[in-house]
Amino acid sequence: MSHKRFSVRLELQLHALTCPGVWLCSHGYLEATIKTLGYYFRTGAMEPRFPLLCHDRFTMEGYFKSVDSLAQMRELLNAEQLEITLWQNGRRLAYYIGRLADVMQSPVPRLICGHNHNVQLLMKPTTAFPGILAPKVELSAELQTQDKQRNSCHIDLQRPISNRHVESRCLSRIELPRKQQAVCHSKQSNCWPSSNVSCSYSTSQGSRRLSTCSNSTQQSGESQALSQHSNWTQCSHETDLSGAAEHQSSCYICQAYSRLFDH
Repeated sequence: MSHKRFSVRLELQLHALTCPGVWLCSHGYLEATIKTLGYYFRTGAMEPRFPLLCHDRFTMEGYFKSVDSLAQMRELLNAEQLEITLWQNGRRLAYYIGRLADVMQSPVPRLICGHNHNVQLLMKPTTAFPGILAPKVELSAELQTQDKQRNSCHIDLQRPISNRHVESRCLSRIELPRKQQAVCHSKQSNCWPSSNVSCSYSTSQGSRRLSTCSNSTQQSGESQALSQHSNWTQCSHETDLSGAAEHQSSCYICQAYSRLFDH
């Protein structure tokens, strides 16, 4: 049998320390300590006045050796000593010494509210405590146990195999028909089933199609455009000369300048 079979997790929560009607010395902060299961916990420094609201959580984890059952392990836990002490400037004001079973919750759930699980323990004051009444400590504990040997032997053979590559959505759409269609650019395209059917894209966007004429046709068109441009240039030049002559013959200012500079 394994010596580390049963796993134990104990969560101890310290809520408050109360003592109504007692005024503490203002010289020095207060501090509470908890010692059990080989652990030693300390709270932070608190103002020297009641009630002391702590709300601290302390977690203890470990294994029990030479334990045959969970019932035996619970008996050992209940027999463990619990010590809670209230300090001020290194002086012990009050303390509680008992068993861990005093704060352990029953494994059977109770039909009551959660705040009723808290346990109030009466502490024993020392000679350094200024009050007549003894302070009380309010805390709660939660125990979780687990059998490691039983969990290690349990194998789930029906566990589903999850493969992110097999379950990928991209790969699952490979066999589906594609929604894209061929684009018609000319009558020689495959989208023309017969000569009687015309492509709507080529008809509506005919001005944006590329020319399919031969090189000789393009060269002849360019030569015709150049000859027409030269004719237009000559006609415009002659028209400009005749207009200037008519203006000079009718304008007396131009005639005066011509007589002045010609002589």
